[in-house]
Amino acid sequence: MKTIIRLAFAMMLAFSAFSCEEAKIPVDQEPEKEVLNENIKFTLEVAEVGATSAKINIKHDGTADDVWYGFVTTKEDVTEALSEKYEELMSASKLTGLKKKTSYTDNLTGLEPETEYTYIAFGISMSGTLYGKAASISFTTGKDATKLEETDMWAISYDGRKDNQGTESEVFTIKCEEGLTYYFTTVSAILLESNKLEVVDYVKYVIEQEVPELIAYGYKYSDIFISESYTLASYRMESGDYYALAIGFDTKGNSTGYYSVKPFTIEEEVAEEAYNQWLGTWELTDATGKYGFEITIHHYDNNFKYAVTGWECGSHMSTDFTDALGTQIAFAVDYVDGKVGFPETGITYLSASASSTKEELYFGLWGWGDIIYNGNTYESVLCGFPGAIMALAEAQDGSTGVITGQHVVDSGYDITYKAMSYAGIAIVDGVQSTYWNEPMSFPVTMTRKSEAAMQRAAVPAVVKHDLKAKKTALVMRMNRQVR
Repeated sequence: MKTIIRLAFAMMLAFSAFSCEEAKIPVDQEPEKEVLNENIKFTLEVAEVGATSAKINIKHDGTADDVWYGFVTTKEDVTEALSEKYEELMSASKLTGLKKKTSYTDNLTGLEPETEYTYIAFGISMSGTLYGKAASISFTTGKDATKLEETDMWAISYDGRKDNQGTESEVFTIKCEEGLTYYFTTVSAILLESNKLEVVDYVKYVIEQEVPELIAYGYKYSDIFISESYTLASYRMESGDYYALAIGFDTKGNSTGYYSVKPFTIEEEVAEEAYNQWLGTWELTDATGKYGFEITIHHYDNNFKYAVTGWECGSHMSTDFTDALGTQIAFAVDYVDGKVGFPETGITYLSASASSTKEELYFGLWGWGDIIYNGNTYESVLCGFPGAIMALAEAQDGSTGVITGQHVVDSGYDITYKAMSYAGIAIVDGVQSTYWNEPMSFPVTMTRKSEAAMQRAAVPAVVKHDLKAKKTALVMRMNRQVR
């Protein structure tokens, strides 16, 4: 925003517009002769401007005995505005609002958004005599950020999936004028649909929750905002329909109320033979030979992800909760160069309503292992690094495989995974219960029991596309990175 400073006029010219009254002085008292600083000079600066407020810094080169007054107006004619303000002051029973400070910040509130204002400061004695030169400065208030508006300020393009230093990534280009600060993100159409949201609702969510959470967990504005045309690569995303968003902010993290949106589609790939070999039901047995269960690996996104059912914290979670939900609980695992990658999933959120209860579930797949950090070793602890591949399943032939723990270095943490476990928190009518599977020690043996149908699994969609799940996962990821 450009600020225009105008030393509008000499008070000598302004005096002709005023009909000044002499202050009434008792007849038995000799009036003191006023000593006025006719050469006083005011310097004004717009320190901050919002949609409904502004801060104006006022300084003058006189002394603390010099009295002055400042006000804000929407009038374009400074002389007219000053004349009206003077008449208003002199018509009152006593002069109020006068100041003697040589340096002062006037905090203006109750302004109208997107409106041009002028702030005027002028010398006036305690008896109402004008003196010196007035000064004025103009500014325009910002847009009301609560009224979001889609614009073409940012031109967004999805450039497809490309190799980025050995990693498959989705590439986007955002073009804009220099200095237009924005936050870039994407959202899937299925997330919006499942939460009954419009794009503008998600923009509001990002402004009110996602960005503040990033800042709360230690990120600086310069880390998350961009102020120029930019090409960036994100992690590989699931196939489906999406919206790419550039959301306007100022450099202090305040929403400008503007955003640009670009719909795009990521097409699903043709399944590789190595991807299909894992589809089906498997019996898992841990390294001790004492603990095991069955899982079914479903197709979810060719050559990228599977949906897994059958491991839901035992019969408590798989029966009680899924009866109310009306479907099985599923979690996603990754396809990694012909292998199945088991990532730590963090906490995912579900909700369901039965005839007489309201149920919520927070659950995730967790890793256990040894962690080295800052020279200290912590053995057999819950790791909690959402997204880290804690175990890989490698096929030994068409009917068997083995899951082995991985060694991961992440944000200064050196992790050796030794076991994995499914965990969940169920809340039924406000009563919370925690469920854990016994951690399965690596290596875990996999034995095929049956083939699976080759259709895309619908079960994990309920789990994976919940706004609260996205929010919680974001908080946990930020917490891991800054702790």
